[in-house]
Amino acid sequence: MTPTPQTQRKRSRRKSPSPMMLSTEPSNANEDDSGNRTQPDTPNTSQPNTTGTQELTDQEELMRARKTASNALSNAYSNYYRPELSKQKDKRNRLMIAYRCRINLLKHANACQKKQREAQSNRNLAALGISGTGDIDPEEVPQLCAIWCAEAARPFSALADESHKMILHPTVVKHMPSDKVLSRSVHMLYTAVQDSHRKNLINHTGAMYIGADAWQLPNGFDILGVVIYCMVELEGGKSNLEAMPLDFVRLAKSHTGVYLADTIRTVVEKFGIQDKASHSHFDGPPSFSPPQ
Repeated sequence: MTPTPQTQRKRSRRKSPSPMMLSTEPSNANEDDSGNRTQPDTPNTSQPNTTGTQELTDQEELMRARKTASNALSNAYSNYYRPELSKQKDKRNRLMIAYRCRINLLKHANACQKKQREAQSNRNLAALGISGTGDIDPEEVPQLCAIWCAEAARPFSALADESHKMILHPTVVKHMPSDKVLSRSVHMLYTAVQDSHRKNLINHTGAMYIGADAWQLPNGFDILGVVIYCMVELEGGKSNLEAMPLDFVRLAKSHTGVYLADTIRTVVEKFGIQDKASHSHFDGPPSFSPPQ
C-alpha cells in the first residue's frame, strides 16, 4: 500500500533531531563552564613574577664572577685570566662567562696524545704471536741496565740513546733508570761480588800484576783506578792475561808518590793479596807473584 502524505508527515515528526542541532547549545555551555573553571588556574605569562627574585644582568653576573675569582682561597683560579663575557650564549639566550686559561692546553693535549701513541706502538712481541720475548720484571730493569753498562764499560748515556731504545724491550724503555740510579746499582753489584773476587784472587797460583791510573772527571773529582792482571795458564801450554778492576778511589789530596802508594796498598789489603807481593818495580806497575 502506498503511504499517504499524512503518514509521511508522521514519520517525519518521529525522526530524531539533527545531531548538530542537539550539540550546539550544550557545547557552548560546556565551553563557557570549562573556560570559567580553568581561567583562574592558568595565569597569564605576561603577568609579573612576584614570588621569585629578579635575575641578574650579564654585567652583574660578570662582576660577581670576578669578585669570586679574586677572593677565592683556592689556587685553581690562578691558572686562569680575569673572567670575561663570551660571545657564546646559553640555552636561555644569555651571554656566558669565559675563564681563559693561562696555559697552552692544546700543547699539553698534543703531548699527551703523543705519549699515548708511543705506548700503543710499543707492543709486546709475545702478544703478536712471536715467542721468546718473555716478560721482564720492572724491578729487575735497573740491575739489567747496570750489568749491561758494567760488563763492557759502556757509558750510562748509551742507554738513553733514541736509536738504542728502539731495540730494547718495552718494559725496559718504560722503566729506564737515571744516571744516578745506574751508578748506585753498579756500586751495589760491585760490593756484592767483592767476596767472590777476593776468594778467586787468594786461590790464584799464577803471576799477578797491578795497574793504576789517575784522571780527573769533568766535575773536578780526581779518581784513581786500580786494575789487577792475572796470568792464567791454558791448555797446550798457552797463557792468557785476564784483567779485572779492583777499585776506583776518589783522591783527597795531591797525587804524590807516597799518597798513591798508600792508596794502592789499601786496595790490595782489602782483597787479601798483600802477602803475595814478592817485589815491586818502581819504574813500572808493581808485580805480585806467589811467595817462594
